[in-house]
Amino acid sequence: MFASIVFVSLAVWVGGGIGSPVDCSFRSMKPIIGGSDAKDGAAPYQVSLQLRNEHRCGGSIISDRWILTAKHCLKYVRDNQTKVVVGTNDLEKGGLSYDIDLTISYNSSVNNDFDNDIALLRLAAPLKFGKHVQKIEYSDEPVPDNATVTVYGWGVMVVNGILQKKTTKLQTIDLLNVALERCQAIYGRLNRPIHEDQLCTFTKRGEGTCHGDSGGALVWQKKQVGIVSKSFICAFGMPDVYVSIPYYYNWIREMIERHG
Repeated sequence: MFASIVFVSLAVWVGGGIGSPVDCSFRSMKPIIGGSDAKDGAAPYQVSLQLRNEHRCGGSIISDRWILTAKHCLKYVRDNQTKVVVGTNDLEKGGLSYDIDLTISYNSSVNNDFDNDIALLRLAAPLKFGKHVQKIEYSDEPVPDNATVTVYGWGVMVVNGILQKKTTKLQTIDLLNVALERCQAIYGRLNRPIHEDQLCTFTKRGEGTCHGDSGGALVWQKKQVGIVSKSFICAFGMPDVYVSIPYYYNWIREMIERHG
């Protein structure tokens, strides 16, 4: 059995973000579109959050007992049914499974899965680090506009513009950071607010995150700067949206120190 803690913000957040019932990108899971197979050991911090042995979300190792993921991925965390799988690029072979004994989410007064979309998972037993299992540092530095960032994930493949079955092999893609002001202007035209605790990326239509990548790490200069959160239809030609790690940097440190 695991425990769950919800950190309630004293600030009132106004606005529901990009997610809505008509956005097909928010059905169940999110993957990398337009990417390629990741090299062995390229992302030893990457984990698969699995419910009854099925991949549901990604996450990242930030210490021997702590995993960062998206808050909306917590709907897949259930007693004795959810595992964190580490140490493999291929979900059909290899890797080790770990139980979760504590979940912590940063909540706000707005009832929205994608509001303050960050969570921590504490593993029941510490990880054993090696070539394929390592932690990633998380950053408190802002990401420059147009900086090249990298994301990894498992999910649906696209062949000739058609969504195919989920891949079992870890995918990766390089994207460009979109400055907050530019992203706010783009989504503002659709009356969909982007907030200061978010990051955006975009390269071109046909590239980006989608069903299965949620919770995974966005990386810049070998440090995690974002968590995959949501997109406006998969690789449709709009920026993808992430949780900003620099925005939550102090909260992450505080929660880990408080809960071991």
